[in-house]
Amino acid sequence: AYLDALLKATHLPQGGALTLVFDAGNGAAGGLCTELADRLQQRGHSTQVLFGDIDGRFPNHHPDPSVVENLRDLQQAVHEK
Repeated sequence: AYLDALLKATHLPQGGALTLVFDAGNGAAGGLCTELADRLQQRGHSTQVLFGDIDGRFPNHHPDPSVVENLRDLQQAVHEK
């Protein structure tokens, strides 16, 4: 239900207009990011999920996006895409 509401509220264009990268940081949002990416792909968008596997040891980086160091992988992926 949350994803349905989120997709309805965002008004994203149809037909592959966007390339989106999500970095879950191995946190609890990993499953949500993966499902969101799948739904957006079904609408024709290009998506990539970084570190979507939930792992409380946070082997890649902590999932806190307010810490600049935690955004490095996301920034690199956005730059590459």
